Amino acid sequence: MKVLWHVNVELPMAQIDIPYEKRQAMGGWLTGLAGVLSKNPEIELTIISPLEHKSHYCRQVNGVRFIGYYNHNINKYNSNLTDYFKRILKKLSPDVIHIMGTEFPHCLSMVEACEACGVLDKTVISIQGLVHKCADNMLNDLPWHVAYLPSLRDIFRRNTPYLQSLDFRRKGVRYEIPALRKVKYVIGRTDWDRECVMKINPSIRYFHNDEILRDSFYDDKWSLDKVERHSIFITQAGYPLKGFHIFIKALSIIKHKYPDVKVYVAGNTALRLNRPWFMLGRYDRYCLSLIKKNDLRDNIIFTGMLQEKEMCERFLKTHVFVLPSNIENSSNSLGEAMLLGVPSVAADVGGNGAFIESGRDGLLYPSGDYERMAKYIADIFSDSGMAKSISKRGLERSNSNHDKNTICDDLWRAYNSILQID
Repeated sequence: MKVLWHVNVELPMAQIDIPYEKRQAMGGWLTGLAGVLSKNPEIELTIISPLEHKSHYCRQVNGVRFIGYYNHNINKYNSNLTDYFKRILKKLSPDVIHIMGTEFPHCLSMVEACEACGVLDKTVISIQGLVHKCADNMLNDLPWHVAYLPSLRDIFRRNTPYLQSLDFRRKGVRYEIPALRKVKYVIGRTDWDRECVMKINPSIRYFHNDEILRDSFYDDKWSLDKVERHSIFITQAGYPLKGFHIFIKALSIIKHKYPDVKVYVAGNTALRLNRPWFMLGRYDRYCLSLIKKNDLRDNIIFTGMLQEKEMCERFLKTHVFVLPSNIENSSNSLGEAMLLGVPSVAADVGGNGAFIESGRDGLLYPSGDYERMAKYIADIFSDSGMAKSISKRGLERSNSNHDKNTICDDLWRAYNSILQID
């Protein structure tokens, strides 16, 4: 079976010309899935991805063919891509075309190419995030002036939270929803994404398929005896959708009881760079003002981007993982935390409830309720029995959710169903 994937980012395993420590850290779950699929002798896998630099390549790595193409701005629709994808489809003649994610306009370009080549009946889209739903939740719990009034930096970058929400909505209405209306098959992993997709296209056939996570997270296990007590890990804080501003309010409560609390924040954020006030966006200014107001500067450490092993090590040292996002479908960070056994606290939004039964294998709080978030974090800090119980049950559930063999078998069955093979 010849399978063609289109993914949103160049996968780390394809970046053979870049030192490992400098490879981008995104797309790890796709690397895991590709690695397992490539071992199936019945599958010939090709992966296409956009490149930020002006170059193309076709290379073979560990039994997988990678094709990189230049796309100068993945956030804008490029009419030339449809013709390019048509040429790829005619040259490779894949049995299944699997589009990973609807977040960018190139998803629609690939769907249009499949339609033009008469292979829509062999095309499936995997739901990652849903940008039209992100637009609905971008401005949650933000003051009016933060959401709408730009800083000097925001003016130059056209990047206020409100403009970000408009951009998400534009991509959702113009590209994401039309793509989902055209295809016959979708792969998802939560009741939430299934419900969202069915509202857009009630006739679509839905396959459930969980995600394989990065290899390091299957090997190590969390132990309360080895953690930095009263430490918290957050994996993203770069824009309002990730809810860092809500978490800061919870942290101010936690600090009253645990003045030694330490928060490690991964990812790219302007707050890490110690920039002058005038060089910060309005949202970053707001977060910084909350940090200063509550005297939290010594409690928060911005780590920058972390590679796979660095991320794993940070999780293993963490007392509590927190996911304060305004919306999530299924967070890979949450999956990785639970797969290691790290006690996790998350907002009860989107598909999070598919991975946590609150009070048993994690704790879910109502979205925006920072007081409840603070209470749950403090409960884990103070109750070692609770921390160990949540760790054990979360690990058991995540082992089931992210079992490599089950996931590959489910995907293989989905491909065969699309091709109507018994």
